[in-house]
Amino acid sequence: MGCPIFKETNFLDIPADNRYIGHMGCPIFKETKGMFMKRFATYLTLIGSLVLTLNCGESGDSGRDYRAELDDLDAQIQTLIADLSCNADDDCQTIAYGSRACGGPQTYLIHSSLTTDVESLESLVEEYNQLEDEYNAEENIASPCVIEIEPEIACTDGTCQEI
Repeated sequence: MGCPIFKETNFLDIPADNRYIGHMGCPIFKETKGMFMKRFATYLTLIGSLVLTLNCGESGDSGRDYRAELDDLDAQIQTLIADLSCNADDDCQTIAYGSRACGGPQTYLIHSSLTTDVESLESLVEEYNQLEDEYNAEENIASPCVIEIEPEIACTDGTCQEI
């Protein structure tokens, strides 16, 4: 009867040590080491090409060093809010800080209106948030989609603190 799938294949043309007879007389070929290595090399080439293609997108093409700029702004902001001295709860404030890729702030910063130049802080934080938003978009950053809750704060022992 013969193999219904490989009618044109001459089974005798295949070297004897590389052939087997399977179901309904169809040939089953034993994979040699050379055949395996050739297929393995093909798969590696395909995977490598895919990785390079994914990494060569438009992200990061601006040449801008966002992390350095963000770190510099963060240092300025942290210096500005370092003194948390207060006399009353009304002296303590929070400000939304950072930009999650999914939306919303990364966290909230606590500061004292007595010791902080609030106008400068708001300007620096706005610049930081916009820059981080650009960075997230440019670098295709992913982040958890959670809502950061604004902390409750109070003036405790002369210092603004989260309660």
